Amino acid sequence: MRRSGGKVEVTKVDMTEVAGRDIVDVLRRGLRWLPPAGSPIVVAVSGGADSVALWAGLASLRLWPLHIWHLDHGLRADSPADARFVQELALRLGGSVHLDQLDTRALAESGEGLEAAGRRLRYAGLRACAQQVGASVVVTAHHRDDQAETVLLNALRGAGPIGLMGIARRRRLGKGVVLVRPLLSCRRSELRQWLTDQTIPWREDPSNADVHFRRNHLRHQVLPKIIQLFSDAVLRLAAVAQRQRVRSRDHRRQARTLWQNSFSAAGVLGLPAILAAPESVRFFVWRRLVRHCQAPLQRRALQDLDALARGGYGRRFHIGPIIFTRQRSGLAWQAAEPADVGADIRMIGSGPWQHGAGTVTLRLDVAPATWTPAPCDAWLATAAIQGGLQLRTPRPGERWQPLGCAGERSVVRSLAEHGVPSRQRRVATVLADDLGILWIPEVGIAERARVPPTITDNDQQVWHALWTPLASAPTVRTMIPAHLTVSAVILAAGKGTRMGSDLAKVLHPLVGKPLVSHVLKTCAALGLGQRIVVVGHQRETVAELAQREGALSVVQDQQLGTGHAVRCAEAIATGTTILVLCGDCPLTPASLLQELLAKHAATGAACTVIAARLADPAKYGRMIVDPTTGRLRRIVEWKDASESERAIDLINSGIYAFNAADLWRCLAQLRPDNAQGEYYLTDVIALLFAEGRPVELVITDDHLAVLGVNTPADLAEAGRLLSQRISSAKAL
Repeated sequence: MRRSGGKVEVTKVDMTEVAGRDIVDVLRRGLRWLPPAGSPIVVAVSGGADSVALWAGLASLRLWPLHIWHLDHGLRADSPADARFVQELALRLGGSVHLDQLDTRALAESGEGLEAAGRRLRYAGLRACAQQVGASVVVTAHHRDDQAETVLLNALRGAGPIGLMGIARRRRLGKGVVLVRPLLSCRRSELRQWLTDQTIPWREDPSNADVHFRRNHLRHQVLPKIIQLFSDAVLRLAAVAQRQRVRSRDHRRQARTLWQNSFSAAGVLGLPAILAAPESVRFFVWRRLVRHCQAPLQRRALQDLDALARGGYGRRFHIGPIIFTRQRSGLAWQAAEPADVGADIRMIGSGPWQHGAGTVTLRLDVAPATWTPAPCDAWLATAAIQGGLQLRTPRPGERWQPLGCAGERSVVRSLAEHGVPSRQRRVATVLADDLGILWIPEVGIAERARVPPTITDNDQQVWHALWTPLASAPTVRTMIPAHLTVSAVILAAGKGTRMGSDLAKVLHPLVGKPLVSHVLKTCAALGLGQRIVVVGHQRETVAELAQREGALSVVQDQQLGTGHAVRCAEAIATGTTILVLCGDCPLTPASLLQELLAKHAATGAACTVIAARLADPAKYGRMIVDPTTGRLRRIVEWKDASESERAIDLINSGIYAFNAADLWRCLAQLRPDNAQGEYYLTDVIALLFAEGRPVELVITDDHLAVLGVNTPADLAEAGRLLSQRISSAKAL
């Protein structure tokens, strides 16, 4: 019951439970949640009773084309049998089956729990499937028992009012895609009984009975005891969520008003009015704040923010990459400095190889008869090495077995025991192979890398690794092939009209730094000596930023296209190879650029381009590949492409490695004969192909690596992804 404008309104909560309901009728009564007839729907189907009942009910209505999405998490040896079952059941129920397979356990070992990793992968896969088939609605088979378990679990975790709202019937899953749960009013037993009546089979997942998982423990051991005391406990718990969701409507409106009245463009949220509001309203304000800052919405984040706001002046803490600080009358926030963890380096030859705070030198040598372990000196058995050697940082949650230890232990713990400060543990250098860590400089070697006595007796060769801190390091290799002299040209002259701001696009902040700063930082990680930023809109500000980052700048007075922009750098570029990058593409990893330059050097191509395959290639330029040689023939901008060319899913990233002489010659030949009347850099490819000069491709399936920021939505997405990267690094 709640009071509104002097009237008392009664919140009606469905406390009924009808045995033997027809699932088709339940779905028919919930048609308002589903798309119009004829629109595609993606159905998440594991093969279990709940999802099969949802699938069968929707199929019985015969209103929509159904796309059945099944994910093999790789957690059980018999999981392929689930996929076969779904494919066979499709012959009876109908629908197009989409099978996806992901290694959840590997992701969980990177620091994320199995349940959390599985949930995140499921929703990401469902979103991708929906976007691929053009569906606006994804449906899952969550039911009333799931709702009760969620409310109880959240309550035991100490959740606030948002957690007690439980599972939403409808929520946004991604751009243009919503997630709907049409069976929330049904009990698990009803779904199974209906399938039995319809003689429709399902599969039982034995992992659902594993009480080592918290939810399973609650489902099989805790909730049954509660039901012994309260026979309608499931209904009561589901009713808590329903009542809380109704109450939240007013709380959301109050929170929106408080946010609008308290928010300051200077990056401070006034607190007096917010602290006077009820806790349930404050939590919706904190959720707005976390989303505004593009910080990860972690379970305890809202509670921590509330405690900080109610605490003393000067207190602070992190949520992901953002630092929140309690001021005298407000709450301020700023981006923390992202951790520079460096790129992984595949080691070929003896080195030296620079990584992090020092260099590693490798050589094959005869193992000494006696050897005392030293912090910067290691002997590694060659037989222990599986695959290639690499220098990298520790993975989140990574474990290893140090020399002399009976079992595995946390890498973080080992680093802490050797006096490595907490902020440096996530960026420590380790030597690893495909199985994991072999040696941590200044800590020790792994037990499996121990040199057996039989090797020392027979004068066999082993790997000798030496670590030299940067203060006394010799000249080191960069990530660039030795015979290449590379100049990076970064295109940053555009205004970025679609950003809806007077600020130049490359100056928009991403996790506390301008977009172009992230690109310059990646170039620095590659070891590039000359970096040239092409400036135009707000040139003085962009040029000053480039200078602070140790880069040069050239002015493009008129924005006449990408080809014209690159040509502006010709007078000062000294490299024999020109690496062209986009200033609005901040997520490209140094390792991908290293792969580009390595292939360019190895093939002797006139140009090598990074391309990506996208399910929705949108308005990116399309790559036209010669079917005989597999080499690139030309790049067609979307506005100039035919319908058949727009159907190609291989897109241009805008990242190139050019032979300098070929590039400058072809740029002089460009003509603005296109829909935009501009000098396209992409036209250089067709000129090279016509001359018989080879143009190679590096194709990546990681669309995030080539994500360009063109709209505020793109900026928010890039911020979310970069925040995840930084949070993963800080998890160490």
